[in-house]
Amino acid sequence: MDTRNLGERLEATDAIDRVAGPTHRQVTAILPSGPVKDVLHGVWLGHPLHPVLTDLPIGFWTSAFVLDLVGGRRARPAADALVGIGVAAALPTAATGLADWSDLDEPVRRAGIVHAAANVAATALYGLSFLARRRGHRAGGVALGLAGAAAATAGGFLGGHLVFRRAAGVSRALAAPSSTDWTEIQAEGDLTPDEPTLAHLDGEPLAAAQGDDGPVALFDRCSHLAGPLHEGDLIDGCVRCPWHGSTFRMGDGTVVRGPATATQPAYELRADGNRIEARRRHPVTGTDVTASTV
Repeated sequence: MDTRNLGERLEATDAIDRVAGPTHRQVTAILPSGPVKDVLHGVWLGHPLHPVLTDLPIGFWTSAFVLDLVGGRRARPAADALVGIGVAAALPTAATGLADWSDLDEPVRRAGIVHAAANVAATALYGLSFLARRRGHRAGGVALGLAGAAAATAGGFLGGHLVFRRAAGVSRALAAPSSTDWTEIQAEGDLTPDEPTLAHLDGEPLAAAQGDDGPVALFDRCSHLAGPLHEGDLIDGCVRCPWHGSTFRMGDGTVVRGPATATQPAYELRADGNRIEARRRHPVTGTDVTASTV
């Protein structure tokens, strides 16, 4: 008996790549890494933008659904307006979703493309519902709206799979050590300004380097999808993740370029004789945690 849920079965279906592959190439061509894509990711917000926007079409359409069922004749204009507003709100929501989807790993993109297809179907059905209502075909418009609600529910289920099973949009840096005292780290190489070096603090990996104002380090697992930052490139005091290109300032972990939206945990380093010690910087001010709590 196959105990995998629908999302897991979709991820294992290679045939989906016939659609997901070309779509991925088109999206990355239209939305290359850069300021526009960072806006869609929500880098400016410090939080993925897509789940914030999804509440809008879902909320409008659900409200229309309720009014269609129990609102009576007087509620019809409001229900019709809510359907149309929901369709309009779905467009920027879809743009943010495609931006996030394009930076997921291939198996997860398979489930993601079906999630997107369900939501496109929902938007199309609600669009047809709005047109039918405007033309006076009320019964047909309501029926199309109900079909749109079913498609949106399927899309929502797969969206839940992406977030709760695959942690899409969830920070992967939550295991970062939060040492408040200077603690010795073990570095696997010399700290240089040219490339990051893997080090370990309390058994967890750091990407360490020599910064302009002294040695610095970030938690090694990228907050986007846990890529190894110590294998990335150092550019102008920033480290670029080798997996999806998220770029963080080494001094304080600030996101310079998405798809990551969560600040990377940062560490202050110092030399103590032949030892190198580290302590966590404050996640907001950039100062060390000890100093911020005195």
